[in-house]
Parts: sequence; structure tokens; C-alpha cells
Amino acid sequence: LAVAVLAGAGASAPYRGRVFLGCDNHPVTFRDMMDACTSSGVFKGSVTWMQPDQGPNKSKRTDNSATRAALGGWAPKYASFVSFMAEGARDWYNTTNLM
Repeated sequence: LAVAVLAGAGASAPYRGRVFLGCDNHPVTFRDMMDACTSSGVFKGSVTWMQPDQGPNKSKRTDNSATRAALGGWAPKYASFVSFMAEGARDWYNTTNLM
């Protein structure tokens, strides 16, 4: 899944100047993401898949256990992209009329 960089630029010590990896630790394929989108009910219409199955391989694997420990148990709001979509895909971007 997408990885965010959590920067401590404006933070106070001991976080100032440090960079933290923000991710959900659940790698998914492109097909997994598209299936989550279409099954969520958030988007209307139908989809015709043109991309072949990618097999069992997932995307790049990331682990942010060090970030979670350093930030006192920080965790993303949603456990995974699939759970984000299943819960209605509401985030800052689509609730602020930017889309």
C-alpha cells in the first residue's frame, strides 16, 4: 500500500528533524486495491478488467514497527486499504471538496 513519510520538522524534541515511515504493514496487489474499491459500494458503475492477474506477489513490503515504537504506539487510522474502503473511504481529500 502507499507509504507516507511522517516528518518531525515542526515537532519538539526528540522528534525534531527525524523521519518516520507511516504505513499499514498490509501489502496488496493493484488488483486487491481495485477489488476493494469496486466491492466497497463507494463508486458507482461497473468495471471491466484489462490487466492480467498478477499472481500471488504483493507490492513492496514495508514495516513501520520502529515508527510505531518511537511514536509511542502510533498506528494508521485504518488497519489496511481494504478496511478503509470497506468503511466508506472517507478521508480529508474527499470530505474537503478537493475532488
